[in-house]
Amino acid sequence: MRVYAVTEDSEGTIWVGAANGLTKINPRTRSSKTYTIKDGLVDHYITQVMAQSPGYVWFAHKNGLSKFNIKTGYIQNYAVKKPGQEYEFMDGSGCFDPSSGQMYYGTTQGFVHFDPDKIIDNPFCRLPRLLRYRY
Repeated sequence: MRVYAVTEDSEGTIWVGAANGLTKINPRTRSSKTYTIKDGLVDHYITQVMAQSPGYVWFAHKNGLSKFNIKTGYIQNYAVKKPGQEYEFMDGSGCFDPSSGQMYYGTTQGFVHFDPDKIIDNPFCRLPRLLRYRY
């Protein structure tokens, strides 16, 4: 297993970003679980992991960013795109600035930064609409 990032959350849980997914390690119980595409990841290749946002672990992969809810296990995926340009996140490149609350992730096009506490999810998911059909 190739590891690209390791972090510890406020509860002492270790999070590992690797080429085969996101692994949660509980040192107290000596248990672990690896999350993969079957669990909701968009990509199994995790390039960076950060646990600075209370209750969440943020991680980058080759296809964008994701937020993992520690209590529920729900994974929210985010595409990071500009018109005519896609970002590929670089292995192990990222940091958290505690003075501003910003997370920074390195990409092939520079870097992406945001305040994780200011991300508002849209509760109304757009489902594909059937535009034409035949009987």
